[in-house]
Amino acid sequence: MQCVSVADLEVALQSCPKGLRLGEHLMFSKKLSEEHLYQALSSQAGIPLGAPDSKDVHRLATRILPAEAARRWKVMPYRVAVGQLHVLTPNVPSERMERELACYSDLEIRFRLVRPREFEAMARKYLPRAVGAAELVEQESMA
Repeated sequence: MQCVSVADLEVALQSCPKGLRLGEHLMFSKKLSEEHLYQALSSQAGIPLGAPDSKDVHRLATRILPAEAARRWKVMPYRVAVGQLHVLTPNVPSERMERELACYSDLEIRFRLVRPREFEAMARKYLPRAVGAAELVEQESMA
């Protein structure tokens, strides 16, 4: 997409800290905008980009995957249509992610890439909250 010069890319490849993805490193070093990064990831992975309209998010669909799996893989189901489970994620899906998520549903999983802040906002709104140890003790004592 020619958003980064060859020279900047070569420098980034040499200076990218271990554990940090190249695109994030380019973004943090101000060589690439988040918008361009996600456009490139969407194009390379062949998955659509952008948060769906709120009318396309079905609350029942958000509960199809176990909350623990949704949090671990940073995914959020949002719609079921024509035998497909549509899932939001801020990360390009790995084969391992796809295999594990397929264990939870017989539906074909279709991914949609969203920026991290879009994902976090939607996850806060639709996914059940994680229950901490203190809350579990409180819930058990009330039962």
